[in-house]
Amino acid sequence: MKDGWTFLQGNKMTKGRLWGGCIEVLEFIKSTDYWPDKNFWSDKVLFLETSEEKPLPSQVGYMLRNYGIQGILEKIKGVVFGRAKDYSVKEKEELNKIILSVIRDEFNVSDIPVIVDMDFGHTDPKLILPLGCMVSLNPTTKDIRLIENPFN
Repeated sequence: MKDGWTFLQGNKMTKGRLWGGCIEVLEFIKSTDYWPDKNFWSDKVLFLETSEEKPLPSQVGYMLRNYGIQGILEKIKGVVFGRAKDYSVKEKEELNKIILSVIRDEFNVSDIPVIVDMDFGHTDPKLILPLGCMVSLNPTTKDIRLIENPFN
């Protein structure tokens, strides 16, 4: 993407362990034995992306609200959304507005970085985000770094 990754909020560097995936698939495991318990979410950087089914921005908002209701948004260190494939410019703008509105306005989580349009998930080009690896998010320098080797 020519515009690169977009930092919607955040003013200080933070670190956390990567966890996440396709937001629609994660909906399938909520309230099952596979869903992490409440203590799991501390110090995580949540990464989410949409599938080729292209959920409406409002549907993504509903799914994201569930993370807020569970208390997850107040525990995590950051949120990173993959670049939404096949969304129009208008749909991406609406999606970004809803993401920020849910996190910052509805759940009063305004102190963590929120980044959108990152190259992972159902998009090209595509980065691999290794589950459980420590990452730093720096809104000041617009920098995202893996800070440990995922192959240890």
